[in-house]
Amino acid sequence: MSYNLTILKNSDKINMKKRSHFKKERDLPAYALILPALLLLIVFHYIPLYGIVISFQEFSPFRGVLGSAWIGLKNYKYFLMDMNFWRVMRNTIVINVYLLIFQFPIPIIFALLLNEITNIKYKKIIQTVSYLPYFISWVVAAGIISSILSPTSGMVNLFIKNVLGMEPIYFLAKENYFRGILVVSDIWKGFGMGAVYYLATLSSIDPQLYEAARIDGAGKWKQTYHITLPGIKTIAMVLLVLQLALNKYFCCIIL
Repeated sequence: MSYNLTILKNSDKINMKKRSHFKKERDLPAYALILPALLLLIVFHYIPLYGIVISFQEFSPFRGVLGSAWIGLKNYKYFLMDMNFWRVMRNTIVINVYLLIFQFPIPIIFALLLNEITNIKYKKIIQTVSYLPYFISWVVAAGIISSILSPTSGMVNLFIKNVLGMEPIYFLAKENYFRGILVVSDIWKGFGMGAVYYLATLSSIDPQLYEAARIDGAGKWKQTYHITLPGIKTIAMVLLVLQLALNKYFCCIIL
């Protein structure tokens, strides 16, 4: 028995050595597929890192990066000592907390509701309409939001004026509405695409689990709690970590 195990181990080592050698016919297509993604990663993520040196310079576009004077941490000191720094920092943290609280669960709830629709055609129409805003640039999205909230011809203010009998509100000019508009617009733009990931995961859950739960007398709520939610737990944790890591609204700190 030990002799056979030794033979198997030696054969595995030989196979690993054979596989470790580069083979043009086998490996070149794989490297060719990886190459475009690798080039994009280098061009758009690593090369721009060089530009961080301008934060340590009194940068002049005419002199360029190499010709600008080196001033060390002076720009950082000026930024941190600015009177508006803590106000902007507070806004950035609050917006990120709002996004974490409201943006994370909405795609899950929407995917669960959409998964209950039995009419396939109707389901596809809703899904398409929901993730269409994801493919709209933020410039176009800002124009749409500006038109909807316009104090003269916006849908929201027409409803406020004609139905509620109140004076129009200039939402985009009042600081009290800024955080809410930013959070809602980001949720509107991204929740449809987020739901796609959860719908793909929901489709991979074994239907026999639901059948067994129904036989045992479990209703919709118990099926959701004991089968559906555990089934999407992994993808939910991945998306949550990505949302925490991206922290995309940290750029508000420089406004």
